[in-house]
Amino acid sequence: MSIELRFTRRQLIALMAVIGFMLIPSFVPGAEKDVRSLLEALGIGIPAQPLTAPAFSLPDLDRTPVRLTDLRGRIVMLYFWTTW
Repeated sequence: MSIELRFTRRQLIALMAVIGFMLIPSFVPGAEKDVRSLLEALGIGIPAQPLTAPAFSLPDLDRTPVRLTDLRGRIVMLYFWTTW
């Protein structure tokens, strides 16, 4: 089974920018303050303390349930969309 994802150019640029902003502090010492101020200027809130996501499970493409707790320690990206 193949999945075809389609993104507009703006969506891809925004996604790459957010991922880049999240990764910069890991590679550039002292950049965390600059990234935080930039994200705040863009209206993206940053929690004061790390938050724990609530436990939930969703079916994968084979209808096998995948629990968030099974993915602890891995990077997880959730993409929600709607059509209005």
